[in-house]
This record gives sequence, structure tokens and C-alpha cells, in this order.
Amino acid sequence: MRRSHPSINNFNEWLISACRSNMDIKFILSGNDAKALVYYITDYVTKSTPAFHDMFAVAQQGVKSIEQQRVTNSIDNAIEKSRKLVLRCYNMIASQ
Repeated sequence: MRRSHPSINNFNEWLISACRSNMDIKFILSGNDAKALVYYITDYVTKSTPAFHDMFAVAQQGVKSIEQQRVTNSIDNAIEKSRKLVLRCYNMIASQ
């Protein structure tokens, strides 16, 4: 179904209900778009998951950076410090 507002994705209501996920439907006609899609899919499918020790090392870097910030800004409460630590570790792991 095509929507009239430019910020709204093209979507199929039946597929959203069946898959329970976000989606964007686009018909690809050109060779360049099709090639880019094939590259994206193959990169995504062949992406290896990082080993636990790699994720642990990244999380350790996040902890060190939070500890360095703690010296400069010791006003934050424990909940805010914990939130920042978890968010920093997640962002570092997700970017690997």
C-alpha cells in the first residue's frame, strides 16, 4: 500500500501482522540497486558473531572509559552510572 506522506514507509499490513516486524517494501528495477542489495544481503548473512572473549575485552574497555569519566564527574547517582556503563558496553559491542 502506498502512503501519501513522504516520511511513511511503503508497507503491507498482512506481512507486518504475519512477521511481527518492521518492514519497508521497495521494488528494485535497476541493476545497481539489485547489486547493492545482493552485496548487503551477503555481507549480512556471512557476518560472523564475535567470540565471547572479544566481547568481554570490548566491555572491559567500556568499563575503563566509564571509570575515567567518574573521576571528572562524580555527581551522578549509582543508577545513572549503571545505565551509562551498560549503554557504553552495548554500543561498543554492537559496533564490532
